[in-house]
Amino acid sequence: MAIPSAYESLEYESSRMLKKARKQLRKINEYAPMFREMSEDDLKDYYHEWLESIGEFNMSNKKQVVVLYALAREVTFRLTGKFQYDVQVLGALSALERNMIQMATGSGKTLTLILPVVAFGLMHKGVYVLTVNDYLSKRDWEETKPIYDWFELSNGYVSHDDEDPEQQAVFAKDIIYCTNSTLGFAYLNSELASDIGHDMKLIKRPLFAAIIDEADEILMDDARNPLIIASATDISGDFDDVEFNGKSHSIQGIVDVLKTMSNMGYDDDAGGQPYIDDRAMDEIQERLGVGDEMFDNHKLMHVVYSATNALFQYRAYTDYIVKAEPDEDTGSRIVLIDKATGRLAKGRTLSDNMHAFLEMKEGVFSGQSNDSSIQITYQTLFNLFQTIAGVSGTLGTSYKEFIDIYETGVVLIPDRLPNQLKQVTHLYATNMSLYDDLVMKTRFYISAHHPVLIGAMSDIGVDIISNILTNHGIEHKTLVSTDTNEDVVVADAGKPGSVVVT
Repeated sequence: MAIPSAYESLEYESSRMLKKARKQLRKINEYAPMFREMSEDDLKDYYHEWLESIGEFNMSNKKQVVVLYALAREVTFRLTGKFQYDVQVLGALSALERNMIQMATGSGKTLTLILPVVAFGLMHKGVYVLTVNDYLSKRDWEETKPIYDWFELSNGYVSHDDEDPEQQAVFAKDIIYCTNSTLGFAYLNSELASDIGHDMKLIKRPLFAAIIDEADEILMDDARNPLIIASATDISGDFDDVEFNGKSHSIQGIVDVLKTMSNMGYDDDAGGQPYIDDRAMDEIQERLGVGDEMFDNHKLMHVVYSATNALFQYRAYTDYIVKAEPDEDTGSRIVLIDKATGRLAKGRTLSDNMHAFLEMKEGVFSGQSNDSSIQITYQTLFNLFQTIAGVSGTLGTSYKEFIDIYETGVVLIPDRLPNQLKQVTHLYATNMSLYDDLVMKTRFYISAHHPVLIGAMSDIGVDIISNILTNHGIEHKTLVSTDTNEDVVVADAGKPGSVVVT
């Protein structure tokens, strides 16, 4: 068995950066007693005099960074009652030099990021602080806003739902809090816009700096999924019927016939993905009343393969939901579920007309499709920035991909105290055994006044677990893709004895 080299580890990759950062940390700590003794007015006067003396802030100037970080640390303490620990300052220093930073869950990433955000903000070129959902983004901005205001840096939070003038105003600020998708679609809209009249460029300046929370999810898991701005196209004529052997076959009729198939193959090596094996193809030919000559009809084959994918690969309440009213962005009642977040991916559709086949499967065909006007992947988007930094609790072995794809360094920040997290895997012979143990463990943690969070793979899984807990008299709340009260549920989720299933 090959023994992994110590020189190919996250710890080794981090050592050089941490050695430099610790030297700066010692100098930052030397300023702490002086700043702590200053009055509020003296501290503000010191800041103004320091700004005047340096002219423009230069992030490459280590002395300037030391003073700013020491000052921002003290301001954070005075305004929030929280003080960045030494290990958090190490992470904040690493964020200035295009690094991906691993910090353990619960180690205070939000507090850590205040320092580099202030530093990038002082460049007045725009720093984007990105998270995966709007609730967290707005919450983090509201908590940190008083600090940015103290440093007289313009700052704001922007949502994809905000009106164009509001978005444009926030994107022009020193510090911008938003989700990665909000930034992505704003960038695409800006590339398409003429900036004449109401056709506004939301982002007018070059992309300078981005600090990305949950970097592995955004830059790796979702990196190649394109963000697409599409225009609606009438496809009702193309999806009316298909000619074969002199007969006209209704495409909706083909989909309805294939719904009742019983011989689909499932590939165990591909996680149980359905596919058309020989038995399935024989059944398809029998049900449609066709022979092997169907293989020469490319449109029919496209319909068959697309229909079976829609019917057997995509699952309601796991991959998508059917809304009562059409989505305002796509015009379709089929709305996809983002697998990474469990939330509705509004405005997103499947390619190659697969979305139309899903509509036919559910009996809500709209006759519309979306042709791509412009698209971009996160991998391309974040390589447009002059500098990026990311934080995550789990860089794991993917750290090499960050180096290769984004040309970043990687830094593992040590824990301030021994980590008390225990991660244990349990194996169950049956689902019933799993659910019985889930109920027992939930009751145990409630009695010990601990909050309980139960994760499921889909909205259907949430419903199953919720019914089991209800039948056992356990009070709980659920959070699924269609819920709009996420902030209310999350706000109560950490209370002793609370139970949330999501």
